[in-house]
Amino acid sequence: MKIAVFGGAFNPPHLEHINMIKAALSEGVDKVIVVPSKNPPHKSCPTSFLDRVNMLNIALLGVKNVEIDEIENEDYNVHYSYETIPKLINKYGKIEFIIGGDSLIDFHKWKNPEEIIKLVQLDVFYRGNRDLEFNKAKEELDKLSKSIEETSSRIA
Repeated sequence: MKIAVFGGAFNPPHLEHINMIKAALSEGVDKVIVVPSKNPPHKSCPTSFLDRVNMLNIALLGVKNVEIDEIENEDYNVHYSYETIPKLINKYGKIEFIIGGDSLIDFHKWKNPEEIIKLVQLDVFYRGNRDLEFNKAKEELDKLSKSIEETSSRIA
């Protein structure tokens, strides 16, 4: 079974998030695990974790093969992807990691990005045409010898 994890603040969950999930499912992913961050390290999130989970549940009504995992609700600490991904691998087995093209551009700023790409394949979804920054970000990751699955989907 091919499982992909899609993490984020989801403040609020919006159509692009849902379209990325649907696109992943239509492109061969069997199940998407959505992981809302409780205390995102990169932004302030005034909406409560519970409210964001409830919004996700509503936004995902009718979308099959999607599960919300509240793994980051275990405490009030800041959780980084490089720490959460091993826990998810332990729970689900081999996983891929969904990110948007905009997140790929800033991926080098994430905490321990080299650890993340050792653990998972990145499935990158982009909107419109890839720009120079996106290509530069992809080139930097390619230097680390880790494949990136670039989807054919374009999120409007």
